[in-house]
Amino acid sequence: MKISVVGNIGTGKTTLLQTLGVQHRIPVFLEPVNDWSEWLKLFYQDNARWSFSFNMKVLTSFMGWRKNDYVALYERSPMCVKYVFSENQRRAGMMNALEYELFETMYQELAWEPDVLIYIRTPPEVCMERMQVRGRDSEKNVPLEYIKQIHDLYESMCAHALENKKQRVFIVDGNQTKEAVFHEASRILSQLAEKK
Repeated sequence: MKISVVGNIGTGKTTLLQTLGVQHRIPVFLEPVNDWSEWLKLFYQDNARWSFSFNMKVLTSFMGWRKNDYVALYERSPMCVKYVFSENQRRAGMMNALEYELFETMYQELAWEPDVLIYIRTPPEVCMERMQVRGRDSEKNVPLEYIKQIHDLYESMCAHALENKKQRVFIVDGNQTKEAVFHEASRILSQLAEKK
């Protein structure tokens, strides 16, 4: 079972996943953000130029986990690349029609979908505050408007997943303390383990 913890930039996914993995003795696969740092800098400097390339880099970084057939936690998933980040860039005209068509083709070939989504729903303003506190160089020029767009697309992706019933979707209030978010997510994992 692939359990994907999803949410906007700055929701605390990495910290939550590390804690859940230890507490529940479940393997955790984190986004290789350090591998993307140069790509992120390029993307944030010139979105239109680097949008397609960056999305392909992120999509291919998920490929190695496609054949995992055991219970594990994942930071985001290819669904987030497609339905949130690439969709945002397509809407903003940062990916032209040919690029988006090629991305769609590659998504069909390379992607996997999680069995469960745990969505950490966090207000965009709170995400911005957390991003500023952690101080990643690649995130220092990210505008609030971008975080709001990403938030809206996560809302849409999770609503769509709930409607289609392809994934089980759990929504956790990310505006709580880290401890409260952990306890709520931990309860969800225990509930999933009981129903196996």
